[in-house]
This record gives sequence, structure tokens and C-alpha cells, in this order.
Amino acid sequence: MATINSFVLVKWLEEDSWDVLPLKNSVMPLESKHVVTEAIERGAVCQFYWKRGEESSPCVLLSLGKQKDLEKERVKIVEDSMTEQLSSDGELGVGRRRVKKPSRLEDLENDDPLPKQAPKKKPTVSSATNHDILKQLKQQQEADGVERLSTVCKCSKYSALKRKFAELGAENSRLEAKVNKYRGLYKDLKGNFNKRASDGAPTSPGEGVLPSMDQSPSAKASTDLVRQSSKVDIGHGVLLEKGQLSSILQGNDGATKLSRGLFSAVFRREEVIGRTLTGRKSNAHIGSLEKERLDPLRVSAVIDYTIKKYPGSSTSLIKQSLANKIKELNRRAPEADQL
Repeated sequence: MATINSFVLVKWLEEDSWDVLPLKNSVMPLESKHVVTEAIERGAVCQFYWKRGEESSPCVLLSLGKQKDLEKERVKIVEDSMTEQLSSDGELGVGRRRVKKPSRLEDLENDDPLPKQAPKKKPTVSSATNHDILKQLKQQQEADGVERLSTVCKCSKYSALKRKFAELGAENSRLEAKVNKYRGLYKDLKGNFNKRASDGAPTSPGEGVLPSMDQSPSAKASTDLVRQSSKVDIGHGVLLEKGQLSSILQGNDGATKLSRGLFSAVFRREEVIGRTLTGRKSNAHIGSLEKERLDPLRVSAVIDYTIKKYPGSSTSLIKQSLANKIKELNRRAPEADQL
């Protein structure tokens, strides 16, 4: 089979020149080696492109083979042709002067009514020039491919940027709507705060932003949302400020220390005085009166959150630490009253 990369040696019919061309430059496809060999043996005239994209010209196939071997054959044919031409020019008279033709023959040539058409000139190039042309064509094809690839990349990049711009525009619109919503909430909360201040209601942090009784349900829900957004649920619905909880976590690096810090944040001193952790009588003081029990939900929240932060901690040890803290606060209560 003659592959698409095979080469043929051709002789152009319109001029006395030879070239080595790839089979793919044939106007009519030459599908097999047998077809090419038969065309060479018959001296068939084929149409070949000297260069793709240009006009084809008739030629005769001389040989089929590798480009390097055919180039050597082409150079030999060109040299033989030049030698033959020099030999024919050397058949001159004495002193190597050109033999003058008879006048009647010159008259016949001059009386020719049909002027000869100048043959179409096709550049005859050396093997080095052929190599350079093929190299330039390859570079041009690579450059065209790079340019097309660059164009595709630019188009893809533009599409991606355009899509990203649309997404950012939608995100910006969503954020603007959210900002406007919170501006309205702030305006309502500020008006409510000022109204409560003018009515003599408490205005301390956490109290001055409470919704008034005549406030709309939506405004009340918005106010509760803003208040709760700054708090953290440590369990059982017990809320602590984010900043306060963060400070407790940073200042207490153990289970018992953390539980004591949370206990102080959840219970006010007044709530602890006169009460116990469980409400049961102490075995050490059988005759003592039974004291009121602290809020079990808040106590459970403190213990559960501590165990969550320090897995594997002993629940009984945490309870014992809290019970000791309650005793300390109860012992200090008389001293504080005397002061």
C-alpha cells in the first residue's frame, strides 16, 4: 500500500523541471502502490499540486519511494539534462561559433502566424529549498493551530468570566436585599428602644431592645432573631453570649474549671444562696433543713456542655466540683451581708 506519506518524482509538462512531491498532493487520490506503479509504467499524466491551496498542473510520474532517495534521483536527472543542453549548445562551427541556419528556414520560422504561448513558469527549487519550504509550511500550520487554540482558549475564558460576572451580580443583588432588610430591622429596633426609654422602661443591654406590647408580630420575631443570633445554646435551651462563652473557654482549660465558669455565667449569686445542687439533705448534717434545689435544666446544661468539650470526664467529679462552689458561695454570703 502507498501511504499518504509516500513521495513521487514528477516531471512537469508545462516546463522542463522536476520535483519530489508527497502523494497527498495528487488531485486524484492514488490509493495503492499498484496504481502508482501502473501510472509510472504507462507514463500517465496526473494532476498534482506543487503546493496545497494553489492551482494544480499536469505532470508525469517517474518514480515512487522515499523522499531522500528521490531527491538524489532528481538531482542526477537535472545534472544530466544540463549536461545534455551544454552538449547541444557545443555543436558549433569552427571556433565554436554557432552555425547559421539557412535563410529560408529562418523565414519559415518568422512567418509562423500563430505566436507560441509562453509556457507557465514554475519555480525550480533545489532540495535544500524544498526542505525549507516544507519546514516553513509546517511552522505555518503549527502557528495556525496555536492561533486557533488561542482563539478557543480566549473564547472559553471569556465565557467563564461572563458566567462568573453574572453569578457575582446575582450574589450582589441578594446581599443588597439582605442589607436593606437588616436596615429596616435596625430602624425598627432603634425606634422601639427610644420608645421604651421615653416610657421609663429599662434600657440596659439585652433589655432595651425587647419588643413592646403594641409591636407587630413580625417586628417581635425580627427582634428575637437579632437577640438570639448573638447567643449560643449550650444545651436544654440555656443561652450564653458568644463573647462570654468564648472568654470562659479560653480562661478554663479543664473540665472542673470549665464547669465552674459556666455555672457562674448561668446562675446569679442571689439564685445560689440558700440552695443546693440536688435539694437533698446532706448526710453529714442529718438535722439540717432541706434546701431548695437549683434549676435542674441549667445544671444539666452546664454538665452536658462540659462533657461535650472534655469527652471522658467524670460526671460525679463535675457535680462534686459544682457542689463545692455552691458551698463556698453560701459561706461567703454572711460575710458579704456584714460588709
